[in-house]
Amino acid sequence: MAPSQESMHLAIVIIPKVTGSISMIASAFITRSVIKKWRKRGLASLPMKSRLVLSMSVADIGSSMFGHILGTWLVPESIDGNPPLAVGNQATCNMQSFLFEFLLGAGCFSNLFLAITYWLLICREKSESSLKQWKYQIIFLGFPWIYGVSTNAPKSLFASNSPPAYKNLWFCQATSGDDIVELAYAVIWCISILILLFCVGSLIRFVHNTEKKTDKYRISREERRTREKTLQVSRQGIYYVVSVLVIFIPLYVYMFVQNLPPWFFIFLSIVYPSQGTLNALVYFRPKYIADRNSRRNDKRSSIVSIMNALDISAPEYNLPASVGDALSRSTHRRRGTVIVEERIESEPGPNRCNYQQQRDFAMSEIMEESMVVEAVSVEGSDV
Repeated sequence: MAPSQESMHLAIVIIPKVTGSISMIASAFITRSVIKKWRKRGLASLPMKSRLVLSMSVADIGSSMFGHILGTWLVPESIDGNPPLAVGNQATCNMQSFLFEFLLGAGCFSNLFLAITYWLLICREKSESSLKQWKYQIIFLGFPWIYGVSTNAPKSLFASNSPPAYKNLWFCQATSGDDIVELAYAVIWCISILILLFCVGSLIRFVHNTEKKTDKYRISREERRTREKTLQVSRQGIYYVVSVLVIFIPLYVYMFVQNLPPWFFIFLSIVYPSQGTLNALVYFRPKYIADRNSRRNDKRSSIVSIMNALDISAPEYNLPASVGDALSRSTHRRRGTVIVEERIESEPGPNRCNYQQQRDFAMSEIMEESMVVEAVSVEGSDV
């Protein structure tokens, strides 16, 4: 039995609240990690890549909150389309439209400039110090936020002729009311996608050529190490660009294709709010892989490596010294008891009796120490 239109519409509204919450948490972890580096090394030593990652993570936290999590709660209840869970009014709709599209634009252009940064560092061999010049900082860090405010404030907050409205997704959307302006916005976004494709193509080409040279020629160990590091940075840039394309290609399909099937909107509700999640997978991936490779023999290595990559410390339980000593002695005696048991099986005659007496004595001491551990643990839990 096919789901009804109402249930599909409700799913399209609820799913982004879940995926948007996950994305916001993921972006919060990225923000926390970059700020820790900032405090540890100082702002001057923070590379442009990290600054742009911080910019797009802050933007994603805001856009996830106002666009995906709050969703139709800010949409007017009496608006056309009968949106599920709508309890807002026109003022909340205008606010949502402005904040969501402003923060979304800032995050998208931060991603764009991050791709350009990787292209400059890898393909054009720019140095990190040259990218810290004020002209690069104003353009790369300032333009995304200036663009978001200047393009969305007029059509979201001051548009009396065509105020923001609900258009069958899960948030209010603004339109300028002018076809020429809308066409200009579309051209800007298309140029941005072309730049992203150019950057990812250039990085892929660079990685391919570098790997061919490494395989073809014998190079020193130091040069090979340098090339491997460059390849890692190149792949990191490719992953960032691909994560942006995964989000915005379906969005462009929605914008320019008519009469899409219902399953596409379910797919869009899963993918569109997941920018922060994909960014986190790319950002923490190198640290996770490095930690995972150092714990190959540890059965819990995956969980431990994830916690280390996210910089989450496991809780430590400091037992009293008496408990620690008792546990250590108890473990040692248990191992000794196993050895004694093996000797009992292999030794005949009077030696077997001696080993049986040793086993019985060791077992009695283990029981006593277990009682001590239990008593001290109970005392510690009351504190």
